[in-house]
Amino acid sequence: MTLTLVDTGRALRLQTTDSDEVGRLYTLLNTMTGYRYDAGVSSFPAEPRLFEYVFKCTGIKGDASVADWYRPIIETERLQSQLLARPDSRLNHPSSEALYAFQRVSADYIAKHGRVLLSDDCGLGKTAQAVVAADLSTRPGAKLLILCPKSVRLSWVQEIRRWSEGKHEITVLDASDRKEKMASHQDGWVISNYELVRLESWFQQQHWDWLICDEAHRLKNRQTQLYRKVLQLSYNNMLLITGTPYGNNASELWTLLHLLYPDRYPSFWRFFELYIQYVTDFWGTRDIQGIKNSDLLRRDLAPIMVRRSKEEVYSQLPPKVYQTLPLNLNAKQAQFYHNMATEMCVELESGEVLSAATIMSMILRLRQLLSTPANFDLADDSCKLDAAMDVIEGTEKGILAFSLFRATVHRLSERLTKRKIAHAILIGGMKKEALEQAKDDLNSGKIRVLIGTLQTGGEGLHLAGASTVLFIDKHWNPIRQQQAEDRCHRIGQTEKVHIISLHCKDTVDDLVENILNRKIRMQREVLQQSLLETLQGV
Repeated sequence: MTLTLVDTGRALRLQTTDSDEVGRLYTLLNTMTGYRYDAGVSSFPAEPRLFEYVFKCTGIKGDASVADWYRPIIETERLQSQLLARPDSRLNHPSSEALYAFQRVSADYIAKHGRVLLSDDCGLGKTAQAVVAADLSTRPGAKLLILCPKSVRLSWVQEIRRWSEGKHEITVLDASDRKEKMASHQDGWVISNYELVRLESWFQQQHWDWLICDEAHRLKNRQTQLYRKVLQLSYNNMLLITGTPYGNNASELWTLLHLLYPDRYPSFWRFFELYIQYVTDFWGTRDIQGIKNSDLLRRDLAPIMVRRSKEEVYSQLPPKVYQTLPLNLNAKQAQFYHNMATEMCVELESGEVLSAATIMSMILRLRQLLSTPANFDLADDSCKLDAAMDVIEGTEKGILAFSLFRATVHRLSERLTKRKIAHAILIGGMKKEALEQAKDDLNSGKIRVLIGTLQTGGEGLHLAGASTVLFIDKHWNPIRQQQAEDRCHRIGQTEKVHIISLHCKDTVDDLVENILNRKIRMQREVLQQSLLETLQGV
């Protein structure tokens, strides 16, 4: 006997009563959420990738009922892959000719498919694709919600005005006047930062024709209040936009897939067991080692995720060149670092002793000392800021400089001011007008250096006026790194982009680099191979 399809009244399940098959399924799936064994019957949810996993591992086939269920799913996925594989597409839209061919294909696919994860490389014009797709699939009177970081709300206004045919009004919600605008809103575009969705129930009271989430990797944590609030929104179509769909591990993909298709991806732990390689320690904690069944994960993503690399569709974009500058700590900086590393404390100039209660807090303190001891109001004796000044003064090109720490941004700004080098800063809490002005000043050549925190300057902004990206510190998460790099490596860039990282040898910087490399390897295992080729090979 083989697997058969059963309708339980609540869900479709695949089951078998053959004793040999029951044993094989138990061995394979007993830790899997949704697997059941009852009175000699083994069953599991009827999900195409789970069925393929069972067949791959056990050779157990399905009967005619399973074939009738499975065949149209695969055929639909193949048809979807053909739509995305087209070299070009005809669009009935006034901005059609201004788009690149791959953008027309994506916009057409998004408009027809309705629920998509748009993960083209950063800098390939995902915003333009989103605006045109929404235009193609809506009529006047539609309600369209864009959720994005606060720093890029005005950028969305500019992009809508540039690419839309103008049939929808634009409303930007600010903390100060949101109540009035919500009360009077009837239809059209609403642009809001993510924070307001957590504060206002108004968003959940509307029904949206389109929900567009920019920098959607912000929704990767299924346990946050923000994720739960977005999950409560009512919408027909959804577009999740992120060039880096997961950073720490592939289980972060589930939150995005669940938003798009909650019925298709109901269980986080089933997704986790199917795709995540892990070991369990004595305390029962799962330590993620990597990805398993990457071929099945690519097949899962192929009909949902639109992902193109710059090399694939925009070969004229200049390359990135990576360089790591190895540094030795300055004398006072080395003393501060040694004291924190060995004694978990450092004495401040005021006489106060700054201590680290845990290993994680000590690592943070060490990273702050490497960036500049001025993070603790100590002398700004920083080998990294010395090197940053050398890089900045060694070129006339535009430069983006990123740090994790606000104090580092301010100390570098002070150094640039003393040398009379025109620059601006990007940190949290700035008004949107100031952020836009800093961006415009760099892109127009009015200033040459833009310094920002990775949290604020590393997302959403188009900064092709720079051709060098300088990392004073790196983020633990490769999402942050890749997003920041691609602020200037995007359509419109005409010069080779230099990515320079400052690295203090034999310090906690080595730990950060090792963790980043491990996470990047997990990304590439799934996303580097063409998703379309995976589906077309079925």
